[in-house]
Amino acid sequence: MFKNFFIQETPPEKNWNSTLLFDDSAWTKGLPGFGSDSIEGTSVRRISTQWKTQKLYTRKKFNITRKKIDNLALRITHDGATKVYLNGQTIYDKKVAGYCLVNLDNKLSKVLRDGVNLIAVESEKGRSNYLDISLFDMRH
Repeated sequence: MFKNFFIQETPPEKNWNSTLLFDDSAWTKGLPGFGSDSIEGTSVRRISTQWKTQKLYTRKKFNITRKKIDNLALRITHDGATKVYLNGQTIYDKKVAGYCLVNLDNKLSKVLRDGVNLIAVESEKGRSNYLDISLFDMRH
């Protein structure tokens, strides 16, 4: 479901992670699988977009019809401290490398909107730079 994200490697302006109206037109577009040339500790990760700085900020608007998706989940893999926001609410916050599935239907029924939503992620470099994120229906 996630294709192009808007990405920035310098700290963004206020409300970048909470409002659909934030102007991200000057941000770069990139595909998930953000990382450096080499990723320590694994050979299976895919890099689609280069990330070479200490921090990365990403945001993506997506449209969803809740009646058509019964079990929506977010999958995230990262090497450093990472926070994920859904419509401005923190839904994931981990200080070290991790891999996680977050069930959005059960825990976040009040945060996820029918229609346009915003997912925003800020991630720091760990051993390497790596961040991958996807959204999917766990029943399919």
